[in-house]
Order: sequence, then C-alpha cells, then structure tokens
Amino acid sequence: MRHLAERLRACLLLLPALLLGGCTSPDDPAEILADYNARLARVLDTPLPPAAATRVPTWPASRDVVQTPADVRVGVFAFLDFGRCGMLREISERNSLLGRVHTPSQRLLYEMRLLRALRQCAALTAGDLAGQDSEAREFAGRVREVLQTKQGNLPAVYWNATFGAPELREFFSVGVLPLRVRDAASLSEPAEALAWLAPLGRLPADAPLPSAEEMERRYFQLSGNRRGGRTWLSLDLAIRELDRSSRLLEQAAGSARLCPGGKPRREAERLHNVFTAIYLGRVQPWLAVVAREGESLGVALEKLWQAQSITPPAAMQRYRAGVWAPESDDALLKAHDRAVRRHALAWKAVLAPCGWAPGN
Repeated sequence: MRHLAERLRACLLLLPALLLGGCTSPDDPAEILADYNARLARVLDTPLPPAAATRVPTWPASRDVVQTPADVRVGVFAFLDFGRCGMLREISERNSLLGRVHTPSQRLLYEMRLLRALRQCAALTAGDLAGQDSEAREFAGRVREVLQTKQGNLPAVYWNATFGAPELREFFSVGVLPLRVRDAASLSEPAEALAWLAPLGRLPADAPLPSAEEMERRYFQLSGNRRGGRTWLSLDLAIRELDRSSRLLEQAAGSARLCPGGKPRREAERLHNVFTAIYLGRVQPWLAVVAREGESLGVALEKLWQAQSITPPAAMQRYRAGVWAPESDDALLKAHDRAVRRHALAWKAVLAPCGWAPGN
C-alpha cells in the first residue's frame, strides 16, 4: 500500500504531464524514456523510429587481461641468509598458505613492502660484493638478482591489482539495471577509489605506503555495487532513446508545421508541455546524473590507465576505446555527449520558431 501511495503521489505531482497520457514509475529510467518518446510520437502524430541495438562492451575475461609475473624461488639456505637483513618475515609471508592466496591488492602491497626491504638489504650488503667472504659475496649478488626481478615484476603486479582485479571486473559488470536519479547521492565514492589507486603505480621509493586497512577500504568501495556497469548501461540507454526522440523532433522542425507565421498551433502547445513537464522535469535530471557519473568514472579510469607501466592487453585496449578513451570517437562517453547535445539542438529548432527558448 505504501508503494502504491508513493506512485500515486508522484503522478499527482506531474499533473500537467498526466493530461497527455498515463503515469509511469517516477524513478525507472527505461520507463521514463519510453513514456517520453511515446508522448512525442503521439503529439507529433509520427511513428517512433526503432531503437538501435545495445552497444555496451563487457569487461574482458580474466584470462585475457591478468598478467603472470616472473616467479622467484628462494632455497632454504638463501632464505636463512635473508635473516641478515631482517627479512625472514617478508620472505616467509609469501611462502605461507595465506601468502599464496593473496588477493591482487594484497599482493601489490606485499610486493611494494618487499621491494623496500630488498633495497635496504642491497644497501647493507653493498660492501660484500667486492669482499673476500665468498658466501657474503654470493648472497649480496643474490639480493640484487631478486631485487631486479621484483622491480621488473611490479608493473604487472600493479596491473593485476587494478585492471586485472576481480573487484573492478565486478564493479563494471553489465548484468544489472541502469542508474536511477535517487542513486546520485553516493556516486562519487567509486570514482574516488579508482583515482586513489592511480598514484600507487608511480609511487616514489621513499613515499609512505598505504596501510592494508586503507587499501581494503578503497577496494570495498568498488565491490558489490556494480555501479560502473550500471553507468555504462545508462549511457547506452540514453544514447539509443535520445536518438529516437531527436529524429522525431528534427523531422518536426524540418516541416515547420507547428508554428506557421510564428503562431503556435495546439499541437505545438502540447509539445511544449511535454518539453517542460517530461523532458525538463524527469528526463534531464536523470541525464545529468548519468553524465556526471560517466565523466567522473572516465577521468578516474584514464588516470589509472596512464599510471600503468606495461603495454595493456589488446582486449583491455579495445574495451577502453569502446567506453572512455578520450581519443576515441566511438567511446560511450563521447557518444552520450553527442546524443545529449543533438537532442538539445533538436528542441531548440522546434521551439524557437514558436518564440519559445528551451528552459523558458
């Protein structure tokens, strides 16, 4: 009963629009856009063009993006030698059961800590490289071999903790529903989490490392909500539905039949009601939420992309080009921007001859 009452209250608030047709869910974007387009087609007495097929790329499979860092084996005696540098804890952590099941984010933090310990160990054993003690000389050389391997591995480990991470794959899963206007209040957290990860890819050797708690808190902001996928679906929905309504409006503007001699006909007045009550009142607020979220995610993802030090796998390069790449005209973000601007111009072309400016 409470849900029904809320729906009825929303309908009453949209009384001007109700004179043109029925009531739809106040928060479902697919229903809002379908209702909007149906009203335009009815007022203009023009068949609604068919919708284009969805074009949302899916996040690549793990096998196509996850990297395999070089393995480093440390024998028993070499392991004990690392005790000279106080590194037994770091070495044993990786070889433990928990170390072998590290998540990509935990692995990244471990490798960054290990690298710092190895650098300190290399500095402590620098004098042994030219010393007379063969065992100390051999260990000093081994430290540098491990350090070099681990330094070479870090870009792949960082990639796996970002674009190869299961949290990002889940966050951008498209097996979900589009964003609703009520989602606007908490949209910034995931983009902030992505942006926070970017500096880790180029972190100076002497910069403080994040705590494990802080790292997990950021990944927790990405896990479970799939808001990235919802945003991509929303962009696609807006593109496809705005294309249909823009074509209707452009056709009407081209016929110049709504306001002959600058005098609005009844059809034009009804169309203006659709513009004010439905487009400005319901469609545009949702478009603003989608545009804001899409832009913030696109900026954060590009920062994360530019922080990488490996050549990204081809599958992820294609995904980037199809969704957020600034240089790609086919990217969802650019296509959405074009669709919104085209739609605004179509309304202007229809309303201006009647003496109405969009927003007035």
